[in-house]
Amino acid sequence: MPKLIVQLGGGRFREYELGRTNSIGRHPDQDIQVMDPLVSKAHLVLEQLAGDWFLRDLESRNGSWVNGERVRGRVRIKNNDRVKIGTTHMVFINRDATKQSDHTVTIGDSLESSIYGSLYRESAEEFLPVDLIPSTETLKRDYEKLRLASRLHREIAFDVRLDVLLPRILDHLFGLFKADRGVILLTEGQNGELVPRAVKVRGKTETAESIALSNTILDKVLVERTAVLTRDAQMDDRFYKAQSVIIQGIRSTMCVPLLSRDNAVLGIIHLDSLLVANAFTEKDLGMLQAVAQQASIAIENSRLVERIEKEAVTRQKFEKMLSPNLVERVVNGELSITKGGELRQVTVMFSDIRGFTELAEKLPPRDVVNMLNEYFELLVDVVFDFDGTLDKFIGDSLMAIWGAPVADPAMAQKAVQCAVEMQRSLQRFNTLRRLDGKHPIHTGIGIDVGECVLGYMGSSKTMAYTAVGPTVNLASRLCAAARAGEILISDAAYAASDSVVQAAKRKPLMLKGISHPVPSWSLVAAHYSPLPTEERSVDDLGF
Repeated sequence: MPKLIVQLGGGRFREYELGRTNSIGRHPDQDIQVMDPLVSKAHLVLEQLAGDWFLRDLESRNGSWVNGERVRGRVRIKNNDRVKIGTTHMVFINRDATKQSDHTVTIGDSLESSIYGSLYRESAEEFLPVDLIPSTETLKRDYEKLRLASRLHREIAFDVRLDVLLPRILDHLFGLFKADRGVILLTEGQNGELVPRAVKVRGKTETAESIALSNTILDKVLVERTAVLTRDAQMDDRFYKAQSVIIQGIRSTMCVPLLSRDNAVLGIIHLDSLLVANAFTEKDLGMLQAVAQQASIAIENSRLVERIEKEAVTRQKFEKMLSPNLVERVVNGELSITKGGELRQVTVMFSDIRGFTELAEKLPPRDVVNMLNEYFELLVDVVFDFDGTLDKFIGDSLMAIWGAPVADPAMAQKAVQCAVEMQRSLQRFNTLRRLDGKHPIHTGIGIDVGECVLGYMGSSKTMAYTAVGPTVNLASRLCAAARAGEILISDAAYAASDSVVQAAKRKPLMLKGISHPVPSWSLVAAHYSPLPTEERSVDDLGF
């Protein structure tokens, strides 16, 4: 019994037993229906006449081919002849004729592999070798596409601005392909949502119309990370449920994924034609995939540059107020900074030069500025060493906070340790100043622990992250009451750091702006390991 083996794609085949007359085409009424967009509704007839078999093309749009030659009218076919219509390959098998034939044919895996391999090589071949190019016109078309692709590669290789890069890619794609519309979508956000970033409609400088893309096509590209080509989407059974395809009348479509170096989906390039079926070929799809590879590299580079620029801005913004290790954690996303106002428990420190007014009167202005710069450089380094946040400079005063903008459960301990180290560093600094014949600098330091309102404050032109509240006021007043070289801390600060400090309790202080006496402690030492503490008088400690 004569048979026809039809290649269905994906390595699958179907075998049909033939009657005396067999109509083949895309329409369901045909004896053998072939769902190929390049196949006509009634494409050809296989029929037996006077003991022989003939193939008759029914004036199909794209023709019928037997053993590589186009059929004109009716031709005789014999056992093992290969037939091609559209992109569908078939083999005619007539076992009854094998006795009269010089050829032997085995139907099985080897034959199926041969058909599949032939189709695979044809679709994978982007450009034919020069000696196989059928005509000068084909050569010219291929050359023009390669020229445009090369130009696109040069132009997008070094452009890192997505708002310029993506429209430029679409402009070049419209020069390469007969597309009516083009969209580049990128995945954004934690959920990888597809967001249109560039849109182009042929003949229009601005896109005012609504463009609805098929979720069916996009999902197939996203999930399978594969390219999709349809020559006539209206007849493609893969998208028969896609309403956007049907409503908009999309005929031809190419859709390819933008893949990162680690095969993650960066986005999708979508091109379609509303008027022309067969607008795109397998060769076009291969070229679009090559462009997508170049575009993916450019997009990755752009995002890398964007991230570096953001990190640089963030680093510059915070490196003057946070310690380097905290800055890196903020830049890397390990820590977040809240921009809105918030109420938080913090530790506040003030440091102030004693007798600064008299000292400044004795020095030239340039020497005063140099002295303050050296002094603040020394103190800020110590603050950062203990993970403090530099709040501001106020004349000859320095304000630092712990516990903001990054929460720190050990903030009080770090603050008192920082204060002791600041006084030690200042002693070493004064030794050098004396050797240079300069006046020594002595400071008083005040520390309090409590709630503050924190946030970016100021005008619309200049804003700074700072803390306000009673805790700030008390720390400032304790600093003003401290003697040269003394560190005064509040009851709250002592209670929060008593495991690492040695301190003497002072008599309650009457401080400016505070109506009641304020208990305070004079800090003597701060250790990195807990030490037993006891109350001693200031006189016992030599103050």
